[in-house]
Amino acid sequence: MLESWLRSAGALVLASLLVACGAIEDRQPARNPLAETPLSSTAVASVTRGASATPTASAGPGTRPPDAGAEIAVGRATEAMALWLDVPQRTLTPRLVEAVEWSDSCLGVQQPPLCAQVVTPGYRIRLEDALGATHTVHVEARSGRTVWVGEVTLQATVISVDATARRATVQADGQTVTLRLAPGTRWFPEDGEARATGKPAHVAYDPAVAPGTSGTAAWIALDRS
Repeated sequence: MLESWLRSAGALVLASLLVACGAIEDRQPARNPLAETPLSSTAVASVTRGASATPTASAGPGTRPPDAGAEIAVGRATEAMALWLDVPQRTLTPRLVEAVEWSDSCLGVQQPPLCAQVVTPGYRIRLEDALGATHTVHVEARSGRTVWVGEVTLQATVISVDATARRATVQADGQTVTLRLAPGTRWFPEDGEARATGKPAHVAYDPAVAPGTSGTAAWIALDRS
């Protein structure tokens, strides 16, 4: 009798413990898989890169809202600037796109020769290269003609031209600036490079941003004398 009673009591105690454990387990909070999975750094980086690569579409004074031709103009501007700078197209990022109506046939860039005074629609495209420098291209809407504008224009004197190193040194307002002569740098007249030293000139160039690099000449027009 005693042995039977002990077995019954032991079974009852075990059953009570099992019920208690089950109740404790039921009180545990439910798992949230999303809370245990942090957002990956790769996903954040891809969103950031996508946002920064979006060009600004501007419609300020003298401009129109960009239209269907803007995408074609960006392609032409990128192709032309890649050739002028001798860099791959993939290293140029569009930062600004504007539809513009210029008042002359020179697309708003005062290069020789004289410009016809006629309204000329087109696009202003600003590109950024791999070193952070910006380059503006004007594209005529009808013909697709492209012009390298130059971010800075100054009246200067050409101090020297190094045809081997492809460098030109100019002086303006007492300051000396050394510029890279790129494949797309234009001279006015076309043979001006060979006789530029000592001559006054209008110089348009894109300043450098990265330390230790030179700005790049867009065009140099020797003054007529």
